[in-house]
Amino acid sequence: IAPCSKPRQTLSNRNSRVERSARADAPRFPRLLLDAVELAFHDFNRQFKRPPLMTDNALASQMAADANSAVELAASHFDESLDYSEASVAAIERMVDDVEYSLPGGATPENKRLLCRLWGAYIGEVFRRNLGGQWLMWKDEYGEAIALQCNEVTVFPHDKIRKRFSQGIEHKLDAYYQVFRGQMKGEN
Repeated sequence: IAPCSKPRQTLSNRNSRVERSARADAPRFPRLLLDAVELAFHDFNRQFKRPPLMTDNALASQMAADANSAVELAASHFDESLDYSEASVAAIERMVDDVEYSLPGGATPENKRLLCRLWGAYIGEVFRRNLGGQWLMWKDEYGEAIALQCNEVTVFPHDKIRKRFSQGIEHKLDAYYQVFRGQMKGEN
């Protein structure tokens, strides 16, 4: 799992989780099995741990640099021009479908992780440059993720790219942008 691919938990998913203490008392799960599962989970998380938290300025600088790299990659491998306009999000949508043919090695897991990072930063920068907001490291009981916040609306563009790769066209990027654009402007 790439750092940008941590799925966001919905409120309903969070509320339906069973507390550890309740699981420990469940008669059908031996305590030793629960300990083994938790140990494996923590080892897995340690292996794919995100880099240390960055300051807001460092995170903003990294996202701007990643977005600029997305612009260069689009021009060199996809023959697309990205200009940070709202219309350019549709170009990212087109490129997602062309990864197999446009990048050396195609849609390998490594390429998808790279594109998740670059295109997530690019879409976030489109939000930020056109609507305002700031990058932040979102932390909750389920982990950490890079997010952009504007007017009480928080978006996770890296996660959306990951979902577009893994779940297909039902996670259209231009529709995602338009929905959150309306919320950030207070239209919805």
